Amino acid sequence: MKDGATGIVTACDFTHDPAGGANMDNFVAQLVERRDPRIKYIIWNEKIWRSYARRGVSAWAPQRYTGENRHTKHAHVSVSEKKALYDLTTSWGITRMSKIEGTQSVAVPLQPQREPSSPARPATAHTFEAYREGMTLGARTLKEGLAGNDVKWLQAKLGVRADGLFGPVTDDSVHEWQRTHGLVADGLVGPLTWKALLSGQSRFASSPPSQGPKLRPLQQITPPDVAAPVGRAVAGRDFTKNGRHFPSRDGYPLFAQGYNSATRKNETWSTIVIASKSEKSVSQIGCAMTAVTMAVSGITGQMYTPDDMAHFMLKNHGFNSGGSILDWDKLGRIAKPEVDIKRLTGFKAPEIDRELAAGRPVVVHVDYYTRNGGKNPGRYDGEGDHWILITSRASANCYQASDPAGGKFLTLHAMKDGRLEGDGLTKHGTRYRTVGNAATFSRGPARGKVVPATLSAAVAAAAAVGRAAGQFKPKVAASVARQPASPLVRPATSKVALPSFQGADRAGTVRAIREECIRQGVRLPTQIAYVLATVEHETGDTFKPIEEASYMTTKEAAAYLRGKKYHPYHGRGYVQLTWKRNYQKYSDLLGLDLVRHPELLLQPNVSLFILVHGMKTGAFTSKKLSDYLTASHANLHDAFRRARAIINGTDSASAIADHAMAWMKSNELKRVA
Repeated sequence: MKDGATGIVTACDFTHDPAGGANMDNFVAQLVERRDPRIKYIIWNEKIWRSYARRGVSAWAPQRYTGENRHTKHAHVSVSEKKALYDLTTSWGITRMSKIEGTQSVAVPLQPQREPSSPARPATAHTFEAYREGMTLGARTLKEGLAGNDVKWLQAKLGVRADGLFGPVTDDSVHEWQRTHGLVADGLVGPLTWKALLSGQSRFASSPPSQGPKLRPLQQITPPDVAAPVGRAVAGRDFTKNGRHFPSRDGYPLFAQGYNSATRKNETWSTIVIASKSEKSVSQIGCAMTAVTMAVSGITGQMYTPDDMAHFMLKNHGFNSGGSILDWDKLGRIAKPEVDIKRLTGFKAPEIDRELAAGRPVVVHVDYYTRNGGKNPGRYDGEGDHWILITSRASANCYQASDPAGGKFLTLHAMKDGRLEGDGLTKHGTRYRTVGNAATFSRGPARGKVVPATLSAAVAAAAAVGRAAGQFKPKVAASVARQPASPLVRPATSKVALPSFQGADRAGTVRAIREECIRQGVRLPTQIAYVLATVEHETGDTFKPIEEASYMTTKEAAAYLRGKKYHPYHGRGYVQLTWKRNYQKYSDLLGLDLVRHPELLLQPNVSLFILVHGMKTGAFTSKKLSDYLTASHANLHDAFRRARAIINGTDSASAIADHAMAWMKSNELKRVA
């Protein structure tokens, strides 16, 4: 393809050469497992993995490849035609640690790829020196076999597992880092390499992390109750399995991942191994899974216990070899109908309040000790150590939560910077503090939605407090798609009625789009098919309202978006609305201040209305659906291709036309008159 005057090749073949350290089984397994947004498809050994759904086959599901070249001697990787993706230089994270057996990744001995002059490393066990504490960064030359907190810092810098042991993976990563930074790639972290690594830094590995704000006494942080709890589910719901009753608060069952402080016994599921490499169990690393299990049980009203979830995830290859959750959304697939789950960042009190106000729980990551080689455990290091489930806000600044560690109920309060902090002390003398990582759900409990009369005012007040403290600002860089709750109060100047849609899974969103099209008078199957195809493309087939650059890290996205002429009114929603004039146009129409609060474009009902209205009326580019799509066409694919002018000229016009042709054959449009 062409990028201006430059020819761009968007694919590469990688030779299968196990003896030289390039094993394509290992390589492809990791690419499929990581699902990098740059990948379009991969072909290897008579199989193809597509990053998008096609003809009833879900994204990333392997299919038999029957092309003339069966790709048994090399792997073919094709990447996106989008410049922002094919120019992205983020690490691909290949560690040469796994291979494919059917569809499952398993650990194999390392055979790292070295420079041509370097001999291959024998796959033997490695010995390390004793772990050394308090080492100043740069004080010694690091090499394979050493261990200490300076090695741990180096590993974190290189993006490999930070265990403090300088082994083969760290050695390979040092070689690669040195090569890419113009240094002699000898694997020794000496004065020159240290100077490059520490460029612009003055900290030491042994420096203790900040203690943070002074803790406030409990009696000073518990305000009087408001009229009604926010986000509280039906209390008293019974959760019983095999004759055992589990306690519940706010309509969610309480589970312990291991030792249960109430029964003073270990749960039967505590010994289930979920990490094939380290053989760690649910009791040791199952807090996130247990927290989500509590949420899914409460949301659906169906009883799932941690052993149900652990066996489901193991059967469906939901954990990597270290026990980390590969796909959080897979946790919700245990339920019927499924519950969509999304990992998000940047979650503080206002974001948590919006989810709870919509009746949805939130799983949050909390920090309560430092893992700096076991030194100073009673301090915070800003990294998440544990996951808990927040179920409701019982008062203006009192959040109720369920803790998988010991199976306990607890409360938290909001700090001045927007983080939540636990009211009780941990064994280290610290309190749980949220770090911004969260998991949210596509819906709340299966019940009638109960929203207190004072809720809208309470949410607006919380937002006002956040803005005054400088916490509630339009996001300029999203790391993932998100689904905010109801908008701020709409004044009486609104000229239209918004749909009642508050988000759903993919199938539910497709139905909502179809129904909104009909509600707004878009009834031709060709037009509805093109609306669906547009959403499929603009949201990366997530069918969630997303922000532009959502595939980048927060830092990369911020830099990318600052370079846009329309910043901070970058793309948001199902159709990626841009430019301040368009935000103002829909502010006037909807009676919502989208200019001051552009994040409201991420709300499903707002985004859904704008999607259909803009494509029907030509509000985006002056081109509208009826200009291109009518009751009959001599060449329907060409009509779909030209209809891209409704949104964005000719960008990806043919690909979207292909999507629209597929939608025309789908079951979702069969009932459209």
